[in-house]
Amino acid sequence: ADASIEGVVEHLGGEVALTGLGSLGLERWGRALVFAVTGSPLGAGGDELFACVVEGALQRLFGRDVRAVLLGRSGPTARLLVVNPRTAGQVRAWLDGGVGWGEVLGRLHEGGSAAGGRP
Repeated sequence: ADASIEGVVEHLGGEVALTGLGSLGLERWGRALVFAVTGSPLGAGGDELFACVVEGALQRLFGRDVRAVLLGRSGPTARLLVVNPRTAGQVRAWLDGGVGWGEVLGRLHEGGSAAGGRP
């Protein structure tokens, strides 16, 4: 099946909304794909669950090994960066080291990393 990332977000976002778990959107930061989950009644406790759902959906639809890394939260919105497994390790190391998610995205672009690019 030939699916676009926008189509995936629309479909998955509809499923998330129907279950009452908030809204899902896509933010493009250069070449980086960032999924934004807003208004989840699960709050911060549900962020890792959403990361797993997004990761699983993209892997199944596109047949590529990707990771959804929790960048952080801004109020009611959690942001998940979709990257390849190798880049995920680097992103987690930066985040664990106290680097803000905006700077993480900047570092990925400066380094020429595709940041997972389009799944």
